[in-house]
Amino acid sequence: MRGRKAKNRASCRSLSQEVLVVEKVPGWIEKVLLPKLSEIKVELKSLRGEMQGELKSINTRIDSVETKLGEMDRRLTENDRRLSEKIDDLDKRLDIVQRLSVLEAKIRDQERKS
Repeated sequence: MRGRKAKNRASCRSLSQEVLVVEKVPGWIEKVLLPKLSEIKVELKSLRGEMQGELKSINTRIDSVETKLGEMDRRLTENDRRLSEKIDDLDKRLDIVQRLSVLEAKIRDQERKS
């Protein structure tokens, strides 16, 4: 019986020591890891700020490109309009030249007949 009691006491001591170790671990973790976690948190906030700054810069560049594209589109539309007007004018002139050619041919025929 004594052997059993001694064994039970030993396992109770072992269990209480394990509980103490488990209770001490969170304190140890807190002392070692929390400062590191705080440093990481500060670094993450810093990186976030840097990223936001970069994103603002990128957005500014995108806005600039969009403005330039809008200006180019406006100029191309204006050039297209002017080109269409010139083509229409040339079509009208070509029509007049063709009519004049027909009239000249008719006049020549009339002159030959006379």
